[in-house]
Amino acid sequence: MLLGCYGVGAILGAVANPIIRERLSNEIIVQISFASFVVAALALAFTDSIWLQGLAILPAGMGRVMALSLFNVSVQLSTPRWVVARALALYQTATFGGMAAGSWIWGSVASASGTDTALALAAVPLLIGALVGRWLSVPEFGTLDLDPANRFREPELRLDLRGRSGPIMVMIDYHIDQQDAPEFLELMARRRNIRRRDGRATGRCCAIWKTRRSGRKAIISRPGTNMSATTCAAPRPIPPSPRNLRNCTKAPARPMSIA
Repeated sequence: MLLGCYGVGAILGAVANPIIRERLSNEIIVQISFASFVVAALALAFTDSIWLQGLAILPAGMGRVMALSLFNVSVQLSTPRWVVARALALYQTATFGGMAAGSWIWGSVASASGTDTALALAAVPLLIGALVGRWLSVPEFGTLDLDPANRFREPELRLDLRGRSGPIMVMIDYHIDQQDAPEFLELMARRRNIRRRDGRATGRCCAIWKTRRSGRKAIISRPGTNMSATTCAAPRPIPPSPRNLRNCTKAPARPMSIA
């Protein structure tokens, strides 16, 4: 009977969900859902009447459906389109993983101290979750503009490249001053993470130092030299500094603006 009341509440929550969303904010809906579970847990713990328990568990079913559907939509609308599948996967993992972990924890508490004690204690984190929304509220829909900027314009290529062409090696030369080398390496380390998300398979950051007089390659620079750094798929990088250029991915990260 209690499961039937819970299911009826879930059906009522699904039917009334659009109407409630139009009149209440997302955070208020979440807080009401948490509060309904608090009332249901306390009623099951301290009441022996099956009718009062069924009446208390009815809004809990409504709250579960409204809260989970709201979280699902919030994740989709607050995530950029190109990572929405990953965000949903993490959300589903956290949700159902949390249900499995909670079942084990409260089942262990019920086995050790009794079902009534476990239900009464379960109401405490639910109440805390409702109060946390005063500081960490669920955002409203449409508050973030996550559409692409569309600033990139595809260049016209002289090669007949198709969707399955490749692999393709791209080489970019950067002519920078010697004193800007540490900052350049930090930016290239961040650039590497961006390119890996875009689908780059591999890449190297190698540096070539040339003297103005002879133009010979030098591992250690001299005063009055310029540096020409090349991002390429070189077999072995030539590091001008054992700390800075030996591994671009291990450059120290600190806040800076990228021009």
